[in-house]
Amino acid sequence: MSNNNRSPIYFCYSPKLNEFLHNNGLSIIGVGNNVNSGRKFWQYERSPKLDDLLSQWSANRPKR
Repeated sequence: MSNNNRSPIYFCYSPKLNEFLHNNGLSIIGVGNNVNSGRKFWQYERSPKLDDLLSQWSANRPKR
């Protein structure tokens, strides 16, 4: 991990993004529910591959 203040864990709250990350070879390291909102989340370890996939997702995701 680089020398910045980012968490080494990425919390994903989007089922569609989770599916995209998982389908592109990333392993889920944890699953849980947010204690305040109750929303389900998936945890991924930060990596260059995760950063690349998040950039791809941002560039190509359907507009609302």
